[in-house]
Amino acid sequence: MLQDRIAIKAKQKGYGLVEPVNIERKRQRLANMTNKEWEVLLQAVENSQQRADILRLAQEAPPRWSMQVLFRMKKSGWKPRNDEKASYEELLHLAESCDIVDPYAPATNFTVLKGHTDVINCLAISPDGVLVASGSLDNSVRLWNLSSGQEIKTLSGEEGHKGAINCLAITPDNKTLISGSADGKLKLWDLPGGILRKTLTGHTDEVNCLAISPNAKLLASGSLDNGIKLWSLPNGNELKEIKEHVGSIWSLSFSPDGHVLASGGGLADHSIKLWTVPECAPIQTLEGHR
Repeated sequence: MLQDRIAIKAKQKGYGLVEPVNIERKRQRLANMTNKEWEVLLQAVENSQQRADILRLAQEAPPRWSMQVLFRMKKSGWKPRNDEKASYEELLHLAESCDIVDPYAPATNFTVLKGHTDVINCLAISPDGVLVASGSLDNSVRLWNLSSGQEIKTLSGEEGHKGAINCLAITPDNKTLISGSADGKLKLWDLPGGILRKTLTGHTDEVNCLAISPNAKLLASGSLDNGIKLWSLPNGNELKEIKEHVGSIWSLSFSPDGHVLASGGGLADHSIKLWTVPECAPIQTLEGHR
């Protein structure tokens, strides 16, 4: 078996370390290696002089073992070449920033959140890591404390949506939750209390997707009505409507600088369209999906 060959070669002080691992083409097999096999391989890392191969192993190994490879590289005094330095330092920084210490620790549920009575469609975690919002086919949005798992509030009833919750988004300042629903409406909720600030109307069919601009001043929504709407935040005023796709809108995303909005069409469309922000002028249509 591949793992047996890895162990044999690894014992030979790292000789041919990555050749049998064949990282580029057999990443999945790396993921299937046992703890014992990884320990043998890690010991070989400390003794190996195959510089590029070891760095490639750190890049391709499963995350918890990639961390250990990087720590062994550092411990052994491994020095990257100039062309490897940036990649190595970035990986090492990520590894040293990770909270996982024990590579043998199994993945476990931190907690289980229960309360919804139907399928959970969407989730959003606040950027500060304090809250998680969940949206369900039961027409409700629930707010939970992320650290304790305790439910804070259920957003439903008279102020809530009258259809399934399809999408959720939380603004970068952690102050606003936006929900999009099968009832064709969006709702802005103040956080952390979950108080309804405003209901946004205008779509004539289900709201499928949401995107918030990096500066948190704009909200984009996409719908089964084939339309995209651009709204101002935090007041929720409608700014623009785009009706250029020939089918429903299933995905939206702003560029990191906030100057471009990308929209993805559904079954009748198959295209991605790029728009200037905030003018919503067309830039380009990307085609190829079938």
